[in-house]
Amino acid sequence: MVTLVVILVYILILMVNATALRAINVQRLQFIDGVILGLTYYITIPMFFILLSGRIGSNFLQIEDYLPYEDISTTFVIFSASLLVCGLKIYLPALMLRRRSALMSIPPVGGPAAAQIPASPRRNGNRRGFRWSYVHWLLGMNLVIYYASTIFVFYRAGVADGEHWYQATSTLLSESPIYVIIKYFSNFTRTSVFGILGILTLRDPKRRYQLAAIGLFVCVSDLLMTFNRVTVVYFGILLLIGSWNKIYNILFGFFVLLFGGVYIGSLWPEFRGQVSNYGYSLSGFADAFAKAVEVNSRSLPFVDAMNGLFESFTFSVLNWEVKHYSYISVDFGAYFTRPLGVIIPRSIWPDRPESFALLLGRNFSKSELALNSYIIGEPFANSWVFWPSLVVIAIMANELVYRKLGQRDPVWGFIGAMIGFAWWRFDTSFLAVSLLISLIVYGAMQALVGSGTRATRERARAPGPDRRLPVYAPGGRATTARGRGRGRQINAR
Repeated sequence: MVTLVVILVYILILMVNATALRAINVQRLQFIDGVILGLTYYITIPMFFILLSGRIGSNFLQIEDYLPYEDISTTFVIFSASLLVCGLKIYLPALMLRRRSALMSIPPVGGPAAAQIPASPRRNGNRRGFRWSYVHWLLGMNLVIYYASTIFVFYRAGVADGEHWYQATSTLLSESPIYVIIKYFSNFTRTSVFGILGILTLRDPKRRYQLAAIGLFVCVSDLLMTFNRVTVVYFGILLLIGSWNKIYNILFGFFVLLFGGVYIGSLWPEFRGQVSNYGYSLSGFADAFAKAVEVNSRSLPFVDAMNGLFESFTFSVLNWEVKHYSYISVDFGAYFTRPLGVIIPRSIWPDRPESFALLLGRNFSKSELALNSYIIGEPFANSWVFWPSLVVIAIMANELVYRKLGQRDPVWGFIGAMIGFAWWRFDTSFLAVSLLISLIVYGAMQALVGSGTRATRERARAPGPDRRLPVYAPGGRATTARGRGRGRQINAR
């Protein structure tokens, strides 16, 4: 009976999730859209295989398996979060757009015409609109910040010298808050770049291959310098945006990702760990890859092998947290104060809350292991009763800000969507810092590039009468638009 109920509720979630996906306007992506995409990728799809096998575990963490038909409390929390997020997406437009609420009444920079994403980069003949130059400058700024911060951490932490990628980076971040800030800028820009490339792909489909090449280059660079595979998923979202209305392309890409990505993803954790043993070089990469293939030669059940693609062992981590939440000492208000601890030094705030991922890892393994628990685990640890309200507050706050920025330039809605997707892999500290960096970058862009409002307003104005053509008046006489009011008249005969 329990099995049947769980399956029926999951089918309901599938339908609601599909409805939320259909409600996404790919031309005007927002923060909530990224959250829906993250829900689909990290929860809905893996849960299908978990329900088929009846379990999910981890091949590198000593943690009990998550059994969806037996661990009903965890299943209830996951299903509740899925319905909550999808419900927000489905009903959010009615809440925010009815009768042109105060949120939507703020006019975008440049007037109403500037709020629409052009289907082509060329507007008003052969002249490029201000939006294009703004977005290209924004892309350049993000790429410069990303490579400057990432290369700095790469060499300063010693990863380039063969140090273990995770241990070296953790040691560096513990030395100074400055390094933490630099790392946050790196995390933000590697995420926002793909949002900017996404809107450029929609605006200029003829250049989608060049834009995809830029995204692929960033993806490979990040893999080689940070060994973090989340950029591969970002790149997949970029391709998805370009193929949103091509269902066959999406299905083909999904099956390639599902089967090819599962195999490569299962090798990656072992590969990046072996690089520190064999050295950071081409020969070291080859030896590390051969070792990873040897270690993973034993066949794993698909539900375990997909860990490398979907990070689905997080289900087991969340299950452990739901069962042992009383052992995790977290104050109710820490969900809101924790993000402030990232920007306020410990010398000023000695008792600032630490990262929830580290807190969860310390409670689980008594070590400095950072564990993710989706966007569900942190609010649940703060309050197992009111955690849905905390999720709603976090989503609505970010949706409001990114929607306002998106009104001023639609590219910020795409950036917000990428941040919303990445939130599933991080905690509220990443969410709050990304929001702060977005405001900083937005202000810097306004200062460096300028708002462009004068030129945009001129383009947005309704075209006036042609100055060279006569405007006929009653009585057979006509005046030119240039000379009207000056007394210059033209005889219509």
